[in-house]
Amino acid sequence: MALVLIIGATVGVTLAYLSDKTTSVVNTFTVGNVDIDLWEHKYDETTRKLGNDIVISNDKYKITPGVTDPKDPTVTVVKGSEACYVFIEVTAANNGNDGQAYFTWAVDTSQGWKKLNDEVSSASANVWYQEVTSMVNATTNKDIYVLSGSKEGSHGAISYSANLTQAQLANIGTGDNAPKLTITAYAVQSEGVTLEDAWTAAQASSNAIYNKDSGASQSN
Repeated sequence: MALVLIIGATVGVTLAYLSDKTTSVVNTFTVGNVDIDLWEHKYDETTRKLGNDIVISNDKYKITPGVTDPKDPTVTVVKGSEACYVFIEVTAANNGNDGQAYFTWAVDTSQGWKKLNDEVSSASANVWYQEVTSMVNATTNKDIYVLSGSKEGSHGAISYSANLTQAQLANIGTGDNAPKLTITAYAVQSEGVTLEDAWTAAQASSNAIYNKDSGASQSN
């Protein structure tokens, strides 16, 4: 009986192991952001200068042979944006007859713009791009000018051919057939994405940007 009691007491003893426990490591994930604007200053047809007002469309330009007008379309990458590819597509419609363009322009490569079709063979010749590093910790936005040239201190300009004849000027269309310069900007994250895939995604996007509040291109 004494032996049985001793065994029962041994079974009831709580074993004490050496142990420890860390605090939890909590990882919280948020969604990144890419945000761009496309804008330019309002053009005054009387003074042929740019004012201080920001607009998304200028329809007061007048084709005047031999004259250069200021025009400063600008892409703004908003602070807080992730690293991204920024694309601009610049197209002209109804720009000339009899082989003579009404107006000419050039993209400002000093701003970092590069021809996309040099890297992506399927891309149109009127698309340029550049890669912008992360602006997550930036305190200011990044402005990138689109057009080269300058007039009245502007960051960009367009010129009208000095060789236009009266007959060619008389044949300039109006309304839907009027000459137009359209600039569309896109931004797609660059981290983990190839340039070609980024452009494919940009074309598929319904958010071609002219400013942060809308989804359309800038047309003049």
